[in-house]
Amino acid sequence: MDDILEKLKEIVSQTLPEIDVSDVTYNTSLRYDLGLDSIGTIMIGIAIEDEFGVMFPPEFSFESVGEICDYLEKNIDF
Repeated sequence: MDDILEKLKEIVSQTLPEIDVSDVTYNTSLRYDLGLDSIGTIMIGIAIEDEFGVMFPPEFSFESVGEICDYLEKNIDF
């Protein structure tokens, strides 16, 4: 799962370069720690879907980086 976390940090950094991902962990909150609003969340979601070839469910509402990692670990071959 560490590979997925590192890839997510890379995606966030490329998609929203103003966000410092150096301290991102599994417990990092998308909203409170990274400051993602709904548009930022959508942008990151689309970038993750494109990179990993997955489609998030319509109720895409992950709260933390760890929740995204868990979802990806269960739904992709990495």
